[in-house]
Amino acid sequence: MRIKSNTCIDSHKTKGKRVDKLFRSLKLYKSIVIPKKVIIYKQTVYLTGMRTKDDYLILASNERPFEAIEDYKKRWTIEKLFGHFKTKGFNFESTHLTDAEKIKKLIAIVTIAFIWSFLVGVWMSNQTPIKLKNHGRLSISYFRFGFDYLVHLIENIQLDFKLKEFNFLLNFLSCT
Repeated sequence: MRIKSNTCIDSHKTKGKRVDKLFRSLKLYKSIVIPKKVIIYKQTVYLTGMRTKDDYLILASNERPFEAIEDYKKRWTIEKLFGHFKTKGFNFESTHLTDAEKIKKLIAIVTIAFIWSFLVGVWMSNQTPIKLKNHGRLSISYFRFGFDYLVHLIENIQLDFKLKEFNFLLNFLSCT
């Protein structure tokens, strides 16, 4: 679980100390595990921390603290995927479906559309590179880049040259 950097420790020797103080000596993007468990929110946990450009990534876990950051990266990737499925692209929750079989089919279709959008975005970024923000991350995701372009193509498909480009991009699906 990610915790805020201003969370205070309840353990005896470090009572009232903010967790970010335990990680202040870290170099940028380096991580460490505090070797002894501490008490936070009345729970005994391990702390794993990494210094990022803007703040700290501090994770509390009850086991496997050395894998906490990798596990969190996987979890965050899944959260971002769900975000694209829902409010950042496909509005999945707007369907109001309740039948399990229909939901399974819709998830399969949305997954294919997501992959297609992502692949188109990667291909497009090779043609026109995506600008980088000051912190080094892309200004727009590969998914959003491809998704927005596919929406544009579909909205203008009646134009002959857009239809040809759409058919070209349909071939990306044969690679998935």
